[in-house]
Amino acid sequence: MKKLLKSLLVLVLCVCSCLTFVGCGNTEWSKVTNDVEGVASNGGVSLYHDGWVYFVNGTKDASVEANVDGKTIQAGIYRAKADEQGNILYKETPESQADEDEDEEEVKEFEKIEPVVKSLVGFDDGSIYIFGDYLYYSTPCTSKNKKGDMLLGKTEFHRYDLVNGGDQTIYTTKSSDDTISYTYYKAGADLYFVIYEKNKSTLTSVKVGKKITCEFKKTEVQSVLFSENNAKEKDSKLYTADFMIYYTLAADAESEYTKGVRVFQVRPDGSKERKISEGKDVNLLSVKRGKLVYSDSDNFVYAEEVTENLTLSFDQTKVIMANKYDNFVILDNTDKLSTIVYDKTTIRKLTYTNGELTEDIQVRTFDSSDKVTFIGVEGDYVIYRLSSIVYKIKHTEESAVEVKLSTTKIDDPKGLMAPEILNGYVYGFYTDTKAKVTYLYRINLLTPEERGEVDKEGSPKEVGEAEFLGIKE
Repeated sequence: MKKLLKSLLVLVLCVCSCLTFVGCGNTEWSKVTNDVEGVASNGGVSLYHDGWVYFVNGTKDASVEANVDGKTIQAGIYRAKADEQGNILYKETPESQADEDEDEEEVKEFEKIEPVVKSLVGFDDGSIYIFGDYLYYSTPCTSKNKKGDMLLGKTEFHRYDLVNGGDQTIYTTKSSDDTISYTYYKAGADLYFVIYEKNKSTLTSVKVGKKITCEFKKTEVQSVLFSENNAKEKDSKLYTADFMIYYTLAADAESEYTKGVRVFQVRPDGSKERKISEGKDVNLLSVKRGKLVYSDSDNFVYAEEVTENLTLSFDQTKVIMANKYDNFVILDNTDKLSTIVYDKTTIRKLTYTNGELTEDIQVRTFDSSDKVTFIGVEGDYVIYRLSSIVYKIKHTEESAVEVKLSTTKIDDPKGLMAPEILNGYVYGFYTDTKAKVTYLYRINLLTPEERGEVDKEGSPKEVGEAEFLGIKE
């Protein structure tokens, strides 16, 4: 059963089948482009665009009824007014009221906050994007089968016109499942939506323009790796890797290589397809700084520069990790590819040069019972959750001191979108299990002391609760 939350709310102004676009009335649609100028953090729970922070609101619970009635549309997409740096704007508190509430935590009121998409946006597959004048999102399918039952287990992908209003369906998954992965690719002036439906072993690329057209469909696909192409334009010569999709097929029974997998790269328009590996067990992990990162059956992790004639090698000089860790972050802010890993009980920073370990910083050691998960990296700091509390610690120092950023817990990403970093904040969901309410919060990456905030006695303020972001009933 798909974990994506269900809704009976039907606000779709234009419904189409899998790859068929149907115009609606006399709606005048904005020009479709792949422009991302001024967009920050495309493809997550929140993003910044044109003076607004867009985000997925929380949800009351997983039932249909809880998300239908009331003025507050739970789990829809909202936006809050922000400044040019992406900081959310609040109304000023009158001095008289501030005096009355001086012993209480100030409750801020948003300068302006409003719903954008009132359809339910599920957590599992709910990343939001903006290209040009369109907001792209996913929602449970509202089509019906022959019995008249809504196919809520399927997922629809939509685009909402931010200028003229109106909503268009661009793709609907083939079956009910919770195993889809997808992204958007910029290629020249064109925009592509690419989706992998694991339980159907199908990889599909859709060109998103005035018409919705299928560029290719691959079947019997075992795994897929997408690049991070959706955030900003990159130099095609330096970042050939970012314009490619990578996927694996089983070994060809008629080939001399009867073991391992076949690895391919292809552009979203179907061109430049090449087989880049065969006969080896390969796990595709990441794309960073124009390099494809992958591991072999011995858990060595390699980074190979992607070119038009790429062939995966298993040369030890390309090794960036001697073990494949479940919990790791690859740094991309230096000429070298360093990694931050959680090694059983220790956060470590590892740097390999020509396959040799040249830097091993033991950043922080924990008890074996501690649960540590990485959120990301911001400058010299790695941001992580320890038992659901968010901390930061310098990955450039041996035995560094960790800093707690909030007393508010952030939920596991299972069943929710994972926490992410945007404009100096961590955005994440917290669930009140008693009230069965999930809402979005954000945590400043700077502590009150680092921001220069003091209490009535002039002492630095202590770290407190996270900042609520959204609309509550």
